[in-house]
Amino acid sequence: MKNYLNTVRFQSEKIISGEYENNVQQELNGLEGVEGLHFGLDFVDVDYYPQLASPDSLRKALSRVPFDFRESPAKRNRGLFSGLISNMAKENKKTFGKKGPSCCG
Repeated sequence: MKNYLNTVRFQSEKIISGEYENNVQQELNGLEGVEGLHFGLDFVDVDYYPQLASPDSLRKALSRVPFDFRESPAKRNRGLFSGLISNMAKENKKTFGKKGPSCCG
């Protein structure tokens, strides 16, 4: 069975820095199923395995941090390599169609 990561964004009205960022890391890094944390000025994106964790369990862990977080859709920029592969796939589909190239025809 493949493990797929989900990402959820928790937005804050305040800037997350210093001690508060450390508190968020302590609460979320200890949870089973959390794979990665990505901080912005006023949000944290959490990558997690949905088989092991849920947005509710993540929200519950964040409730122990003295910040008010609300869940919002995660908008992660894809990396350069991921974007390159996607563009190559689109171009190949345009060029060769759904069947792909034929070596014998």
